[in-house]
Amino acid sequence: MLGVPALLGLQSGHAVTYAGRRPGVELVRRLVAPEASVDLDGPGAAICFREAADGTFDRIICVGPPPFDPGHTPFTQLSTKAAGQRKWREWCAAAGVGEPHMPLATTQPGPPALLIAPGSGSLDKNWPTKYFARLASEHAQHAEVFVLMGPAEEERGLLDHWRGLGGPGRIVQSPGPDDLLALFRRAPLFLGNDSGLTHLAGLFDLRGIVIFTASDPAVWAPPGTRLRLLGGPGHPPEFEEIEQALEREWRSSAICAI
Repeated sequence: MLGVPALLGLQSGHAVTYAGRRPGVELVRRLVAPEASVDLDGPGAAICFREAADGTFDRIICVGPPPFDPGHTPFTQLSTKAAGQRKWREWCAAAGVGEPHMPLATTQPGPPALLIAPGSGSLDKNWPTKYFARLASEHAQHAEVFVLMGPAEEERGLLDHWRGLGGPGRIVQSPGPDDLLALFRRAPLFLGNDSGLTHLAGLFDLRGIVIFTASDPAVWAPPGTRLRLLGGPGHPPEFEEIEQALEREWRSSAICAI
């Protein structure tokens, strides 16, 4: 996902082949639509590697050591240890493209929307679920609330916890690329932890708030300039701080007036 900005930049004037594993390769197929995409766990991987070794490509960019000999083809190997901003900036630098920015053509049928992503890849990065549910209740009076839940949230019981708290909103479970794009096109206000969904929200230029509890926003800040970053490692924001910040976001936008 962090390579999507670079892939989009390369689309202009280049025929791009992307090789990756699911679900990343499916996301790239939908968001980037490269000339060709190869599932590394499928039968096309061997053909792709052979073409790369035979000099079919003008340039190769790879995260970590390549699974083939690139021969004389110009080759860039990106670090597997780079994180957050550094990783997608390394991708962009290797591809020779600028900072990522992908504003969507928005459609806003119905009431304003609030998009909440209360999970992440690590429990340490999650702000208390009860606070997300409380904010959802406060804003359900003037906005349609969508709550994004992936497989990790279901496995860790966050989905059941949300329902137990009586959290309002339409729960969207494990959304695919088309579902996410449809939600993003509603031009919602976004509220979430440091997560992959948050990086996508920044990439698509959504407004909103990102909550940091364990990770460093100086490293893991998402792309874009319209997401406000609050908190940090060891000092998560208090409920009132997020409540007030979210109200200011509503007031400063053309989405809704409280």
